[in-house]
Amino acid sequence: MTRLGHSTHDAALRYQHAAQARDAEMAAKLDVFRPQVTANHRP
Repeated sequence: MTRLGHSTHDAALRYQHAAQARDAEMAAKLDVFRPQVTANHRP
């Protein structure tokens, strides 16, 4: 609700599907960096 700037719960619920789709899209694009981070990570 806050991230998308909705002032009411009804508006947030109405557009929740769009946020979920965008989250998945952003995560897929960020996966490009994952092998680099994993390869350089030393516990």
